[in-house]
Order: sequence, then structure tokens, then C-alpha cells
Amino acid sequence: MAGRADVIGLGPTSIDLRIFVSVDFEQTIDRALTRSMAMAGSADAAEIERSWRHRYIPSQQLYFATARPTDHADIIVYNDQLHEPTWDIRSARPGTTGDRHELVLRRPD
Repeated sequence: MAGRADVIGLGPTSIDLRIFVSVDFEQTIDRALTRSMAMAGSADAAEIERSWRHRYIPSQQLYFATARPTDHADIIVYNDQLHEPTWDIRSARPGTTGDRHELVLRRPD
């Protein structure tokens, strides 16, 4: 939620770290379909896709245009590859480089 006016205005002592998770819009549709199928066993794929294309995505586009959440994020996580996200550290805090990193996720044995 980095970028919301109520979060941005709190100042550096109120929020230690702002993280924005980025996912391509097409990926969000695919994941919504997968979740709905898993939860309901069967779902109206056309209705889910329609709602995302006509409601969720335009709302997100408006939010991105007005709040510019990536401008306020310390870290942007690129989560297009669900099990292999990468991230950019964008903070000017001491010890940060602004480089892209690879996050390695391991499942417990």
C-alpha cells in the first residue's frame, strides 16, 4: 500500500519500510482464475476475467496514476514469477545499493 495518502504522510518515524509488490495485470487475471477454481472447484472463468478487466485493472490503473505507489516504495518486489521473485531496493538509506536482487524461496523439508 505504499503510496496511499494516509501512509505517505506519516513520516519516516511512523513507517520503517514501504514495500510494493508488482505483478503484471495478465498474471493477476491468471492467478484469480486459478484461485477461484481451487476454492470453488469450478468457476465461471469468463465472468472472473470480465470482472478483472473491467473493474480491478482499471481501478489499479487509476490508483497507480494518482498515488504513484512505486515512487514511495523503498523496495519493489517483482512477483511475475511466483516462486522466483526479484526486487529493487530503492531506498537511499545507508547500506543500500539500489541493485536488483534475487529472492530465493525454500520450502521446508
